[in-house]
Amino acid sequence: MEFLEDITTTWIIIFIITGFIAGYVDSIAGGGGMIQVPVLLYSGIPPVFVLATNKMASLFGTLMATIKYFLSKKISIRVVSIAIIPCLLASYLGSSLVMYIPDYIIQWAILIAIPIALIFLLKKSSKIKEEN
Repeated sequence: MEFLEDITTTWIIIFIITGFIAGYVDSIAGGGGMIQVPVLLYSGIPPVFVLATNKMASLFGTLMATIKYFLSKKISIRVVSIAIIPCLLASYLGSSLVMYIPDYIIQWAILIAIPIALIFLLKKSSKIKEEN
């Protein structure tokens, strides 16, 4: 992990600020990774580590939301027990496959996927506003 030697104090401060902003955006509307991922890529961190970092951040956010919904009895345990199997399999396959894809392809795939995800996020937000 020699890339860590190139991370300066300035980048660490940028990561902390970006993490707070991404967490805030994610808690309100989702999509905090669209802020966090480009900053991590721009800093020179390899794409596989960027994806792993983003997944760890989203894991904790999703875990907290799941606990909240579970405690308020808004989650069907039956549905979750069925849905968790394909989700875990897809997660395992995706994380295994990404190890074999060259970094430049991952980086381009991420940079192409972010604007597409942003479009869907904005469409989702506008539909929610229309319903209210």
